[in-house]
This record gives sequence, C-alpha cells and structure tokens, in this order.
Amino acid sequence: MSIVTLCVFEDEDYENFLPMTHTKPVFNLVCGSKTLLERMIEELRPQKVLLFTRDYLKEKLIQKTSFTVNEVDVEGETLIVNGRLLVDFEAVSILRSMKLGEALTCKGALIAMKLGEGVARGALANRIFEPRLIKSFASIKEVDLNLINYPWHLMELTSKLLNEVSSLGEGYSGDEIKVIGDPQMLRVGGDIQVEGPVIVDVRKGPVYIGKNCIIEGYTKIEGPVYIGDGTMIKGAYIRSKCYVGRVCRIGFGSELEESIISDFTNKQHAGFIGHSYIGEWANIGAGTNVSDLKNTYGTVRVSIRDSMIDSGLVKLGCFIGDYVKTSIGTQIYSGKKIGSFSHVHGFVYDDVPPFTIWARSFGLEPVELTLESAIETQRRMYERRGVVQTKADVELAKRLFELTAEERVKKGVKSRPFRLT
Repeated sequence: MSIVTLCVFEDEDYENFLPMTHTKPVFNLVCGSKTLLERMIEELRPQKVLLFTRDYLKEKLIQKTSFTVNEVDVEGETLIVNGRLLVDFEAVSILRSMKLGEALTCKGALIAMKLGEGVARGALANRIFEPRLIKSFASIKEVDLNLINYPWHLMELTSKLLNEVSSLGEGYSGDEIKVIGDPQMLRVGGDIQVEGPVIVDVRKGPVYIGKNCIIEGYTKIEGPVYIGDGTMIKGAYIRSKCYVGRVCRIGFGSELEESIISDFTNKQHAGFIGHSYIGEWANIGAGTNVSDLKNTYGTVRVSIRDSMIDSGLVKLGCFIGDYVKTSIGTQIYSGKKIGSFSHVHGFVYDDVPPFTIWARSFGLEPVELTLESAIETQRRMYERRGVVQTKADVELAKRLFELTAEERVKKGVKSRPFRLT
C-alpha cells in the first residue's frame, strides 16, 4: 500500500546518542551504507516526507534536506515513525500492513502510528509521541523490531548491513587493484583514480568505492566496506566492516576497524581507530589512537545520561562529535565520548564536554573553547573544502554552546585562556 505522508520524529532517547546528536537528528546517523532516514525513505517510498526534530537543529536540517521540517503539513493517511527505527525487510512488512488508528510500540517506546489526516495533525502539533498519551486515539500493539537504543548498536548493525553494497555501482575493470576473491564484489560508483599497488580483499564481503575517490598506493581494504564519494585513501589499512563517508582523508599508516567515519573527516596520518563512531568535520591528529579493548578483556561500559551502561561488548572504541580536533599523540580510552567542537590533547580517560580544550593528562584543568574560536575554526575548515559557512551553522553553534554550558560546569571546565606551558 502506498504511503502518502511519512513523518519521522525524534523521541527523548536522542540523548543516548550524544555527542553525535548534538548537531544532527538521530535519524541522520549512519547505519550500514546510509543514514537511518535515507534507508527509511528508500524502503517505504512515501509521496511526502515531514521531519520533526529539536528546534535549534531546524535551520541546519532545512539547509541539508529538501523535506519540510517541524511543520504540520500532512496530507491524507499519515505514517508517523520513530527516527531510531532501522527499517529493514521485517519492518517494511509490518509498517505497510498497519491499520488506520493503530500504533506500534517496542519495549515501551513508540515505533509508529498510522493516522488519518486530522488526528495526525493534532498528534504532530502537540508532539504526542509517548505511548501513554496516544491511547485515546490509537490502539497499541507491541512488536519486536530493530529500534536502536544505543550508539554501539549502530556499529553492530553496520557490520551486518554492509553486504548491501554489492548491489551498488558497477564492477571495476582496471588492473591497478589486486582483488582477492570474486572481482564482481568490488563495486565503484563512477570514475576513480587508483595509484597501484592496491589490494582489495572481498572474501568476507563486498567493497564499494564512490565516484571521484582517490586510492593511493599500498592501500589495503578488506570487505565489507563502504567508501563515499570524493574520499582519498592514502596508503591506509581499511579493515572489515567500516563505513567512510564523503570527502574524507584517510592517510598513510592509518588503520580503521569496524568503525563509522562521517563526511568531511580527516585522519591524514598514522594511528588506529577501532569500533568507533566519528562525527563530521573532525580532524584526527597524527599518532591519535583509540583503545577498543580493555586489559582485562571485560565488557566496556559507557556513560549515558549520567548512568554507566554496560555495552555487553568486549570491543568498543569511542564516540566523537562533529568538529572535534585531536592533537598529535592523543590516546583515547575505550568507551569515551568527546563532545562537539572540543579540542583534546594527551590521554583521554574521561568523557569530554562540548566546546572544551582538554589536556588533563598534562596536569592542566580543562578550559572552555570560546564560541568565537569554535565558529572561526569551523569557517577555516569549511573553506579548505570549498564549503561556505552559513548563518544556520553559526546559529547552531551558538545555541549548542548555551545548551551545553551546564555540562562543562559539572566537569570543572574553566573560562580562561588555554596554555600548554
């Protein structure tokens, strides 16, 4: 059955995905070879899409999408879906078979509602997304679907979903790449530039390389892997189950394993990143390494909303927000989070708030990165990639700076100039 209007919303559990969701809605996080929203639209094929997110993200989201944001502009029967839902084959079947006036929940969280136009307008206008509030206008049915609860679930699911890249692009016919396994499992999105020798091992899964990518000599890639358009891989080792976004730079001596590297992020020099989620426009300095394994081989715990949550995973790295900078030689411990716009030095053995210059392992108190410096650094980085900083970028940074002030106070961040010496 055709879906007229699809409304995708965030619930309060976007906080579980901080710091990545400081600057974007949860449905714009990557899972597999695409974002949760891209997957939802591709699978459900609605006639119209409406997005609902936090107010301070609205203008930036409008800048990045053609869809209506935070406006109740429904037409006809409306499917309202939680942005944390992984819309896989099972979810598509269940969502398409929903009856009008029906709501689906999973472990107490709203997954979806199918409503008539008038009822949908009321629910959206009042942001009624809690199951206890919808009983008056919808019957509730409990289902078991992939509603993603924590950020490490994104990496776990990505490792399983990346086999989907075998259907992307076309085969590669050049002889600069030595393919181990079925050559048809190496897919390209268009013209790419390859400086041999390059090894691509597809025995465990396919590899997709986007258009206008540059793959320099002595690169090794083990599938399944997705590499976005315009990215440069300069003699790096990309191990299995990695997503590398658009216009990234992954340099000689870099090693990636089961990680998501978002668009426009640089890792130009040697160092290891494993089982981690790295945001957009991050710059990972030379010699930066991420620990993804405890010395005890125990499971990694992560601080989520002031509680320590056991991930259940023996291997888990870090979570880095957008616009983060790590200096040379930075060492990041397992399960740690680095907030958006922050600059870190030395050993990172604690979570770092947004807009913070962190060098505690050098015996220095954390210092607040000024808003003016954060905005100017963003402008300079954009300029290096031919991107123009917009009013929406600046206003988002300003609002996020205000919203995260208390977080910095709790961590003892001081408002004074930073000095290493």
